[in-house]
Amino acid sequence: MQDIITVTLKDVYGTVKAYPANVQAEKLAALVGTKTLTVQTLRLAKDMGFRLTYRDRFGSFADMDAAQLLAIA
Repeated sequence: MQDIITVTLKDVYGTVKAYPANVQAEKLAALVGTKTLTVQTLRLAKDMGFRLTYRDRFGSFADMDAAQLLAIA
């Protein structure tokens, strides 16, 4: 099992949303019954040992830190 959750952060009408960007993230969203991943869901995934990464608007990947999680809130 891969332990990486990748999301794409998008600004939707002034609110930052985290959209699943890999299979693991899609499965997590399906498990919780949402199309986007909330801060609470991402924190739980991190607590469970998943590594969180995000894809920026240029397609580059980076590890997600506390600042990106707070931007979603």
